[in-house]
Amino acid sequence: RVRASLREQGQAAGPLSADGHRRERLHLADRLTFDAWERGVSREEQALLADLAIALAPDHADSYAIHGWLAEQRGDLPAAQRWYAQGVAAGERFLGAASFAQAIRGERRFWGWVETRPYMRARASLALVLWKQGLLHEAIPHYQALLDLNFRDNQGNRYLLASLLLEAGDDEAFERLPQQWWRLNAGADEGDDCPLPTGADLDEALEGEMAESR
Repeated sequence: RVRASLREQGQAAGPLSADGHRRERLHLADRLTFDAWERGVSREEQALLADLAIALAPDHADSYAIHGWLAEQRGDLPAAQRWYAQGVAAGERFLGAASFAQAIRGERRFWGWVETRPYMRARASLALVLWKQGLLHEAIPHYQALLDLNFRDNQGNRYLLASLLLEAGDDEAFERLPQQWWRLNAGADEGDDCPLPTGADLDEALEGEMAESR
């Protein structure tokens, strides 16, 4: 009953045809998801806030990620996977194909555009929950795509990918990782704070430093 009321409130806000109205809805969804994460509310209230955010702005990736996280806390990894996948799809709709093409061509620093981060978080969460379910070969392309989009790897996905490749027994792909990192960082501006990976990075992966994240 409460959830239905929340959805009605979202529908009452009107269509998303006007850019200004759409931005306002996304801003409201941002506020709702902030409240869900930061206000110390119950998990039921978190779910309700996420429902309202989705009703207001269906392209708001963080709202789906809240549901994904809640499903993980319940131990329902398949449900978490579905929610994170919806968050990824929402982020793709919001950003548009042109944004991804610009990033792949090196014309835009994807992570540097703050609006991309909900999508990046949702996709990283999707990859991790696939891994937790033993779906290694489904998780690997997501981590590789995240590195392609964000060659500076602000999220630390290279460590997870290295461990995942080892677990999957893909030694060849693991051995190619240092060359991939060097290639991706070759276009970095001089003076940028962008430390390149060293043998220590591989040692950390081999030692399973990131195993606790799984």
